[in-house]
Amino acid sequence: MKKSLLLAALILSACAAPRPIPPEIKAKVQAMPQENLPVYASIEQQRCPKSRYPSLETRLDCKHEVRRELAARRIMRELNAGQKP
Repeated sequence: MKKSLLLAALILSACAAPRPIPPEIKAKVQAMPQENLPVYASIEQQRCPKSRYPSLETRLDCKHEVRRELAARRIMRELNAGQKP
């Protein structure tokens, strides 16, 4: 019983919604040049498939948005890691 409750709590915490990105971090990432953003090819392919975006321009826009979101999440993670003792 104890193991099943622990497993259920672990699964529910893994499915929790991510925290929203603060506006100051979004602005910081928007100011970064496109060349400095990290590239995550597998995540970009999952979120921006060719079948959903037949136009190259819209697909590239999607990929750039994914890169900006992931860069913002990375900055948030680094800030949170620096705050914890």
